[in-house]
Amino acid sequence: MELDSISKSNRQGGSGYLIVTVHNCIYEDLTNCIVWDCRLFLPC
Repeated sequence: MELDSISKSNRQGGSGYLIVTVHNCIYEDLTNCIVWDCRLFLPC
């Protein structure tokens, strides 16, 4: 559910960010990484 919200936000901001966020999530937690990255890279 959260992924969809972030996906839409990232898409509007830039596709590049989405790739970075997803890549980071692979190494760290998906939910943790999404919220953390979203706050740093894009304003949720």
